[in-house]
Amino acid sequence: MKNPVFLNTCAIAFIALCMTLNVSCTEGNHSSSGTAGTTGNPNTPAGNMADGTTDGNGGNGVNGKMYESYIVDPTSLPAYKAVIQPKLDMLLKLAEKERIAEERKEGSSLSAGYKKMFLSKTWYVAPVSLNTLNKKTIGVEFTKENTEQLAIQTQNEVWINSAAFEKMSEQEQATLLVHEFAMSARMEIKKGQRHVCEMLNGGGCQYFENKPIGTDEMSKEDYQKIRAITAFSMGVNESTSLKSVQDMFTDFFFGGSLGSKWKDVPGEVHASSSLQKNLLKRAAATGNLNGLCDGKPCQVQVSDGKEDTQLNITVIDSETSNVIRSFTTSINNENSIRKQKHEDTGAIIYTMTYWDSFAADDLKDGSIKNMMTVVASDSNGLSSSSDVVALELDQWVWVISNGIDAAGKPCKDSTGTAMKDKRIFIGDKTFNTPIWGTWNSESCDNGQRK
Repeated sequence: MKNPVFLNTCAIAFIALCMTLNVSCTEGNHSSSGTAGTTGNPNTPAGNMADGTTDGNGGNGVNGKMYESYIVDPTSLPAYKAVIQPKLDMLLKLAEKERIAEERKEGSSLSAGYKKMFLSKTWYVAPVSLNTLNKKTIGVEFTKENTEQLAIQTQNEVWINSAAFEKMSEQEQATLLVHEFAMSARMEIKKGQRHVCEMLNGGGCQYFENKPIGTDEMSKEDYQKIRAITAFSMGVNESTSLKSVQDMFTDFFFGGSLGSKWKDVPGEVHASSSLQKNLLKRAAATGNLNGLCDGKPCQVQVSDGKEDTQLNITVIDSETSNVIRSFTTSINNENSIRKQKHEDTGAIIYTMTYWDSFAADDLKDGSIKNMMTVVASDSNGLSSSSDVVALELDQWVWVISNGIDAAGKPCKDSTGTAMKDKRIFIGDKTFNTPIWGTWNSESCDNGQRK
């Protein structure tokens, strides 16, 4: 369940990140514009490199100047000002136009985060020759030409070959800068979603999973995605839509080795309430909903509620028979079901999300509501005989703010926050998604909050 506020904000902001973010990379993983090198002195020939932390004791430089003399602020470069900044302005304008008030406020904090991160690396434009990576590593092994080393990233620095850089047009210089920003961002994403959230000064970061995504090693697919988002960023113009930014961001952030290979299948899927109820009841009866709750054996029991569209969900400690959680959820024919296909195997899954049975007026300050997500697998179409492969139970606490809207009438803002330590997950861990922060339902945007 992805937090819509954070995702919509980042969807706009992440492309800006690729144009403005410059943060550290993991030690030993160095990146470049189509190539990558190794640690040490950037202009030392490959295979004859000294360890700068143990072997070098004096000042270092090239062409009669210390390396420090070649340090630049990339935001002061003409290519940044003439090409990148206008594109960033377009994205921020799009954000201002299409996002709700709370997202705009969060976006301002994110923008400040970009600038802070941007200066966390030292940039050099220097007359240095740089080592190259194998073409197979960066996914261009089909080309006959030798790749040209243009730039390289170490843990704390970005080095650009000044001779090559000065021969480029302003547009190509900007493309190189964007590529380096995207490379840095891709490496940071691998460190985990909470890490990225905190880097961007995002809200609710404590509710994100605090663990690495994928592996530290940069893959062929990583390089392909970096090239793709670089091309997209350089193509941003006044006709760029919010959806296209969101789609590109989602693919860059979650796609490939960084996230799920389950891709959405276009079109709406619906199923009768009786089919959905029978699916869950059969899964519970056959033991498909037995698993672990906080490391202890537990099971989910399902029974009919008072109304035809209701199910009672009860989680039981298998050893003590104590009730761990119990609530009633509504299931109806109009429930939109997400259909996804695995890009490698072609397998099909269906994801259904249900909330507590409650009326909007029942939502009070401090209310705790339950949300249940069901993942069923069936390549022949969703049916009551489909296999439930995962069940996710989350609890959300709600905060209510009263106010007066623009027309002078009372209004109410409702903000739900996922409770990090309250998740119960049973089934295939592949579908255990990160816990996202908040869900805002605001009606006082144009009025005054009390």
